[in-house]
Amino acid sequence: MRGQEEALLAFKRRQGSLPSRILLLRDGRVPKDEFTLALTRLSQEGVAFDLVSVRKSGGGRIYPTRGRLADGLFVPLEDKTFLLLTVHREFRGTPRPLKMVHEEGNTPLEALARQIYHLTRLYPASGFLFPRLPAPLHLADRLVKEVGRLGVRHLKDVDREKLFFV
Repeated sequence: MRGQEEALLAFKRRQGSLPSRILLLRDGRVPKDEFTLALTRLSQEGVAFDLVSVRKSGGGRIYPTRGRLADGLFVPLEDKTFLLLTVHREFRGTPRPLKMVHEEGNTPLEALARQIYHLTRLYPASGFLFPRLPAPLHLADRLVKEVGRLGVRHLKDVDREKLFFV
């Protein structure tokens, strides 16, 4: 929770108030009670939130029967679950949507899908090729892989001043 509190305090210092709403994205399934402390604290501070589990598997593949598929395809499933096709490159295999589960919060699924889709477009490395995951998850995933490549066992062992993105 320390990192989240630091981020909230930095936001408050710069903007003069806390944010009105926060979107929390989790790569993969959300383990029971993983976010309990953070969500309780946000509620105490009066900050609305949505927690979404972003799953790279479990969404299957999409086979169009008519027409072409486009990035941003939103397919609602059962309650609080939807598929989102964030990237589809013609003639490069069968598109694989992300499966999203809205774990907490009250934002409508279609609005969440639109926000998450736009987060896949905030990728500074390329103006034309975008990652499948939303930028915050994509960059965090890359950071973890790079830290592992360097032989560091846990991110908590890395000096926070040396982290250039999280």
